[in-house]
Amino acid sequence: RRYGITLPMWRIHRGIGMGGDMFVPEVAGHDAVRALLQGMFTVFPDFHVEPGLLRHGDDHVLVEVTLTGTQAAGWAGIPNTGRSFATRLAAVFDFEADQLVCERVYMDFGDIARQLTEP
Repeated sequence: RRYGITLPMWRIHRGIGMGGDMFVPEVAGHDAVRALLQGMFTVFPDFHVEPGLLRHGDDHVLVEVTLTGTQAAGWAGIPNTGRSFATRLAAVFDFEADQLVCERVYMDFGDIARQLTEP
C-alpha cells in the first residue's frame, strides 16, 4: 500500500502517492502513516477526535469529526505555544465490494496553524 498526503486534503489511497508540502511530507506505507500519527500524539498529547455526522451510500461512507488538542512541542515549524486548537475534518471512505480502496481526508491545516500562532 502507498499512502500520500496533500494539503488541505489528506488523501490515503491504494496505489497512489500524492505530493506533500511544508506541513506534512509525502507519506508512503503503513510504518510512515503510523509515525505521522504518533508524531501528532506527541505534539498534541491530549489529541481528541469528537465524532460528528456519519452518512453512507452503496460504495462510500462520509464521516465528519472535530479534532482538538493542545500543543506541547514544536510542529510544522511552529515553536511550542502551549495553545489549543479545534478544527473540523471530513473523510470519505470509498469501497469496492467489502474492500476499502480509498480514504480522502479534508481538513485545513492552516486553521490549526492560525490557532496556534495568533494572539
